Amino acid sequence: MYLIIKKYLIKSIPIICIYFFWILMHYIASHLYTMHCTEYSVIGFLISPLLISSIHCYSLRWIIIQSSDIINNMWILLSAWFASLFLPN
Repeated sequence: MYLIIKKYLIKSIPIICIYFFWILMHYIASHLYTMHCTEYSVIGFLISPLLISSIHCYSLRWIIIQSSDIINNMWILLSAWFASLFLPN
C-alpha cells in the first residue's frame, strides 16, 4: 500500500507545483492590478479609462482571467478524478 501511495505522490508533484504556480500568479496579478490600474482616489477614478487600455493593465487582466479559468478547470478535473475513484465501475 505504501508503495502505491508513494508512486502516485511522486507522479503528482509536478501537477501540484503547476497548480500552486497559477494560484501565485493569480494572487500577484490581482494585487498588482488593484495597485497600478485602479487607484483608490478621485484622480484614479478619472484616469482609469486611460489606464485600462495600457499594456501593463491589459497583461495583468489577461493573467487574472487565464489563471481563474485554469484554477477552475483543475478543480473540475480533481473532482472528476475523485468521483471516478469512489464510483463503482
